[in-house]
Amino acid sequence: MQKWRDNNKEKIREYGKKHYLKNKEVIKKKHAEHYQNNQQEYQIRLKRNHLLRKYGITLERFEELLKIQDNKCDICKTEFSKTVKPCVDHCHNTLIVRGLLCSRCNLSLPSFENLEFVKSALKYLDKTMK
Repeated sequence: MQKWRDNNKEKIREYGKKHYLKNKEVIKKKHAEHYQNNQQEYQIRLKRNHLLRKYGITLERFEELLKIQDNKCDICKTEFSKTVKPCVDHCHNTLIVRGLLCSRCNLSLPSFENLEFVKSALKYLDKTMK
């Protein structure tokens, strides 16, 4: 059987195309139903793939960080929720994951990596708040 498949790949491909075109609506409906019934599984798979591809961490490590940080931003301590989602903070040079932050802290952080900028900003605030 395998030998026949190897020798008839083009026939199999053609049959598959014809079958799809003939049954396109039924196939699309079945796929949509399958997605609806397995949406949570798809979302988990997407998140797992995203974390691995972008940050090099597993979903289990992400959940471990959430637990260690008590489900809160590591800087401002805002609790993560449906509206405040955790962002994976990482060093762009070394790609090492540092922790989970809210989007506000994650967007502010690059400014604070430059210590001269931080000192200057503190000096400015100290001067203008008197």
